[in-house]
Order: sequence, then structure tokens, then C-alpha cells
Amino acid sequence: MQDFPASTKRCADDDALIAVAADADGMRMSRAVLDGPPVPLPGDDVSLVIPDREMLRARVDDDFTGGLELAVLQSSLTWNHRATSYIEFVGAEGLWRYPGRFKPVDRAAYTDPRHVRQVLRFTFSGPPQLMQRREFIRADHVATLSLFDLGDPDAVAQSGFTINISGGGLLARRVSGFEVGDHLHVDMLLEPGGPRIVAECDVVRVTPEGHVAVQFTEICDADRNVLVDFAYHLERARREMAISR
Repeated sequence: MQDFPASTKRCADDDALIAVAADADGMRMSRAVLDGPPVPLPGDDVSLVIPDREMLRARVDDDFTGGLELAVLQSSLTWNHRATSYIEFVGAEGLWRYPGRFKPVDRAAYTDPRHVRQVLRFTFSGPPQLMQRREFIRADHVATLSLFDLGDPDAVAQSGFTINISGGGLLARRVSGFEVGDHLHVDMLLEPGGPRIVAECDVVRVTPEGHVAVQFTEICDADRNVLVDFAYHLERARREMAISR
């Protein structure tokens, strides 16, 4: 029986890792099953995207037939409610976007005024579009990790760093000796004091620079959700900065 690195852990309240099936092109993803268009719920975090102008963080305050009331949590420099805008949010299947238009709402009494800059009424103008599946929401991020070859009885865990991360895999640097097809154990610390992520993965690519791309084959739902949320918030912050320039 092969020994695992001492850092191996299980997800809380999850006795088994969740296996992910592979599709025809080798990329692994959970199959989306939609009963109807997803809609963010009151209290959910969303982004209000004003094309070529701003990307503002918001929270769903209420819903109504055909739209949402939003509590905008950032000051806007260029309100333009006449142009088509978008609401973006992360749902069970991935990153969704609703087109629509908004207008300010006068509300003398607001139930949770902390950090709220404006309340808007956003009316949908079309169905939502799945912009990116949950597993493939990716962001550049440097985190420490260790990789261990599960197929080599003499393997020693190697320490390295991530280049980017997603819910479906990652790209690592400063690790060596791995080949496409190797089956690895990964243990990663997203940030100091933050959660540790453990998974099993396959090497799917080794770059000329020696960077190793891996794809998760077994990861618990809790760890995948942490990765997806972490990557989304990083990428959202990058897009906010890019749009505001």
C-alpha cells in the first residue's frame, strides 16, 4: 500500500472525493442540467457591467417579475441607464450574464444601508448567457503547492507555485520531472491563513518553460467551490481595474 504525503486531508463532512467525468476532448466538467434560467436570489453578490464604462459590485436587494432590485456597493462615475448593461453572477453551472437596462429607485428607508451607494431597478431585456462554465473560471494567482506522483512508489513531494488557478485545474511552476499522463496528488494553500485545497489530478501539458498544467480528476465539492469563488473574485477585480482605466 502506498503512503500518501503527511499533508493529505479530507473535506469536512465529505467522506469521499467527487470524481469528475471526462468529455470527448479530455476536459473534465460536470454536466449542466437546467430546469429554467437561473436568477440570483436576494442577498446574492452580483456585478453590474456598464459596457466600456464601469463594472460595479452590487447585491440583490429584491426581485420582481422580469428583473431585480440591486443595492450598488460602489460609487459610479458615469451612470448611463439608457444603454444596455449587464448583470453578472456565478451560479451552479458557471458565470452567467443577463442583458437589460436599469434606473435609479428612490427609497427613503433602506433595510441595510451599510456601504450602499445607490439602489437600482434592473429589468431583463433577454435570456441569460452562460459565459464560462464553473470549472473554467480562471485567474492568475501565485500560491504555494506540493505535487506528489501517485504512480511512483519512490516519489517525493515537490514544492512549487501556481501561475493560475481554476475550479478545473491549475498551472504550476518550479516543479520538474513530471510527464503528460502522470497522476498526481496536489496540496495547495491559496493564501497565508487561508484554506488548503487537496485533490488528485492528471498532467495534461508541460510547457517548453517547464510549467506543468494539471486537471483535477478527484476533488470534493467544498474545495472546488472555494477555488471557483476565489478565482472569480480575483478575475472580477482585474476586470474592474481594466474597465475603469
